[in-house]
Amino acid sequence: MKTKLIILLIVDLFMIGCTQSQNYLDFQVYHIKTAKKIEGYYMKPLCIAMNNFIKIDSLSKEEKLLKYYTINFAENNKYYIVAFVGKILSKKEMKKYHTIYIGQGVQYHINKKDLTITQRLFSK
Repeated sequence: MKTKLIILLIVDLFMIGCTQSQNYLDFQVYHIKTAKKIEGYYMKPLCIAMNNFIKIDSLSKEEKLLKYYTINFAENNKYYIVAFVGKILSKKEMKKYHTIYIGQGVQYHINKKDLTITQRLFSK
């Protein structure tokens, strides 16, 4: 059975060329049982947050890898809220990096009207 999805969020979502100027993503997906769907209009705030996240100078190249994060998304009447939450590393990774997790928790509040970042909050 062939299934067509307009938008598909996978762990490395931004590897498909997520940019603010890209207005249309369309691709075929075949037999993916664990795919997560997300409405297309949520892609823009996710891309805005991601583009800002990868430009944070205080994060190393490894700390910017999405595989070390869970991306949480919420919204209220005024804002989209996108949070990058560091995952606990596997035992093998803990030995390699000498830490429990890699990365910095970052939360973005993005204004729904003009899609600007109104707040960027860091957690420890």
